[in-house]
Amino acid sequence: MMTEDFAVKDVFDSPADLIEFNKSWQARVQAQKDTADENLKTFKKALEDNGITYFKVSYSGSGDSGEIYETEVKPNDITIPDCEWVELDYKTLKRKKFVGVRNAEDYIEEFCYSLLEAYHSGWEINEGQNGHLEWDSESDEITHDYFVLIEEGHSEGF
Repeated sequence: MMTEDFAVKDVFDSPADLIEFNKSWQARVQAQKDTADENLKTFKKALEDNGITYFKVSYSGSGDSGEIYETEVKPNDITIPDCEWVELDYKTLKRKKFVGVRNAEDYIEEFCYSLLEAYHSGWEINEGQNGHLEWDSESDEITHDYFVLIEEGHSEGF
């Protein structure tokens, strides 16, 4: 049985709305996995077409929140034209699509968030996961180094 708690009352009109939101989120994650190879090619091509030779994104997640806290891009001050991106409208809890020019840091961060969501869903929950994603134009491979924080319980008797 589902009970309405603080978050459900403040964000959703009913438990059914929460269930619908979860279904929509799961479908979005699956769609990201289904299109990952094509999205990765498009992403790397945009980096190369705009002269980006390197990036490193560092992130940290725990306690039900997570963030990218540092993004390094070489060269800096690059913009990416003709980008599409999606942002969550916090009032309606619906995603809105935008098209336009973005700075490279925002473009890269959004892509890295989508990789984390698709392949490491829950990286920000409970103990969480920390790491970084790194790419350079020579290897043309995104390397993901990370560690998962695990809570362990112990009991001793003396």
